[in-house]
Amino acid sequence: MKYILDPIHKSIPITSLELQLISTPIFQRLRRISQLGLASLVFPGATHTRFQHCLGTMHIIDRLLTNLDIESCFGISHADTCHIIQYMRLVALLHDIGHLPFSHTLEKHTEAFEKFVPPR
Repeated sequence: MKYILDPIHKSIPITSLELQLISTPIFQRLRRISQLGLASLVFPGATHTRFQHCLGTMHIIDRLLTNLDIESCFGISHADTCHIIQYMRLVALLHDIGHLPFSHTLEKHTEAFEKFVPPR
């Protein structure tokens, strides 16, 4: 098990599979995409990135599922619980992988861009 040091969550444990995904160029590009849109223009200290956000989201879902005691609630095995938690950690880790810069900032204006997207 490896750990990533985080200013909010302190130490985030990551599995070897998660490390492989985090190491890919497509995930590393999230380091350059702001989570806070244009807020850093007004608040220079607002520098949270999608990379940091995805790691934190993975950590939070892990804490949530670990504390839910899935095994006794649903009567499933420990091995199945570990698989469920790993899958959900991956979902949380990759949930922003398709975001472009300013994507949430521009969501209100997507109708204007849709006319340029060819039909499927």
